[in-house]
Amino acid sequence: MEREKIIVPLKRNKCYYDGLRGMLSGTFYSMLGVYFTALMITPLTLKELMGGEFLVVHAWIIISFVLWRRSLTTPNRVVFSIGKIWYYPNVANIILGAQYIVIGILCSLIFDCFSKINVGMDHLTAFYWVALVYLILLLLFCSLSIRKFEPVPASNDQQSS
Repeated sequence: MEREKIIVPLKRNKCYYDGLRGMLSGTFYSMLGVYFTALMITPLTLKELMGGEFLVVHAWIIISFVLWRRSLTTPNRVVFSIGKIWYYPNVANIILGAQYIVIGILCSLIFDCFSKINVGMDHLTAFYWVALVYLILLLLFCSLSIRKFEPVPASNDQQSS
């Protein structure tokens, strides 16, 4: 069963749009900045860069870019949600603040990956858990920050059939 798509008007949804796009672009640029800084500081060979723990870091940079890009290419739509949408702006702002803290933790973990050549599984496990918390907070923020929404009108093709 396909979920119904909804339109999120820009008017009266400043918390959603400013929070989501600011946080996603902040995530991407923060990760990219830490990535390049760590590459400049730590002399790594190409073989070391393609190692298992660094693949996770490369993947997270790509994931953060894809999430940010998706928020820009789907205007007036809910980008991510966990189902029913509630409007609790104070809770959404607390979640947004927590997400910025999680971004800082992810950046420090990425920098640690580059500064320690042999990163252990404990470090990678922490990275996975923090990344999971980030994604959960992202879903919660999207589900709690939308004030007004409308169903997407059916296209002419669907109405004629």
